Amino acid sequence: GHIISGLKTIALAGLKYYGLFGRTNSATVKNTFAIDCSYYSNSEDDRIGCIIGEMIGGKMYYSEGEGKLSAEGIRAIMGGLVGYAENAEIHSCMAMPAMECNGANAIMGGLVGKMFGNGRSDGMGMCRVFNCFANPQFRTTSSTAFGGGLAGVMDKNQNYYSFCEVTECYVRLDRLHQFP
Repeated sequence: GHIISGLKTIALAGLKYYGLFGRTNSATVKNTFAIDCSYYSNSEDDRIGCIIGEMIGGKMYYSEGEGKLSAEGIRAIMGGLVGYAENAEIHSCMAMPAMECNGANAIMGGLVGKMFGNGRSDGMGMCRVFNCFANPQFRTTSSTAFGGGLAGVMDKNQNYYSFCEVTECYVRLDRLHQFP
């Protein structure tokens, strides 16, 4: 596998996607470990993940994300592995993020911040996560933030073919009050 340790990124003007890979499109990421990463964002609508900020299509497997994700901007989306995943497949992965979000309407998920299936009629309009583990920490001052042990939000368009699926995953929330 590939181990990346100590990756740090601070807010940069115009940067919307934070992660080992900021944005991927139909990529395959496997055996990749982002350990002790640290990302800080302060703009609106940023997407932050230890490994991928925004994942459009593609697959991730046998990978791990661990580190601190922080956002100040409104509507930030962050996840231990992937900030935003659309029509993607993630399996056999693990994440242990410490997430802090102080902007309004922020989304935090232990594995994925927001999962989205866009409803393609060829059956590719789904977002799937299976056989994964998360042990996240959350902290926020916003009364409008969303947080979930595996996913912060699962969403789809109104198409019959569109859906999100999470199976055979596990979450531990025993680190909630031990934020670094």
